[in-house]
Amino acid sequence: MWNENTLLRHVDYLVACVVIKWVAFGSDFDGAEIPQAMGTVMGLPKLLDVALGQQSYGDEDLKKIAHQNWLRVLGRTLSRVKNAGNF
Repeated sequence: MWNENTLLRHVDYLVACVVIKWVAFGSDFDGAEIPQAMGTVMGLPKLLDVALGQQSYGDEDLKKIAHQNWLRVLGRTLSRVKNAGNF
């Protein structure tokens, strides 16, 4: 059964494989098997609470996973599109 701990193990695996700089939550859960306790993307704070409760990640790492990494990559992408004249 999927639960928040299962998702946290997936995050742990990704961080171990590609380092935390490249791990981020997305918002497209269409077709994904999401734990019932989380419900939708609106339940992501519950996952962060689990990570905090288990002391798996510090505040700065959680910020990176929750939004900073995604915003960094999006900003770089938009900058390159704009500089190429396609925006």
